[in-house]
Amino acid sequence: MFYELFLTVEKRSGSQLYAKCPLHPDTNASFTINEDTGEWFCHGCAQGGKEPEFISAYFGVSHQVALAAYKSYEQRGHLPFPTEDYTDVLKAVIMPK
Repeated sequence: MFYELFLTVEKRSGSQLYAKCPLHPDTNASFTINEDTGEWFCHGCAQGGKEPEFISAYFGVSHQVALAAYKSYEQRGHLPFPTEDYTDVLKAVIMPK
C-alpha cells in the first residue's frame, strides 16, 4: 500500500488503518487511513485527503507537483522523490514526449 512507504501501521480495524502521523511529532496513532477509499486524516494536525495531498504535505511541494509525482508512482511503481528534480517530474508526466 502507498502509505506504508512512509509510516508503520500500528492497528487495523476493518478497512481502517491507524498509525503515527509522519507529518508531525506524534506519540499516538492519530493518523487514519481508509483502505477502501485511500483517504487519510490526522486527528493531531487536522490534515487529510488522498495520496496527492499526502505527497504535497510530506514533501512540501505544490499540489500540481504532487499530482504528477503520484501519477509517476502509479506508472512506475515508485515515487520520483527525492532523487529527481520536481521540474523534470512535471515535464515527464504532464507533458510526455
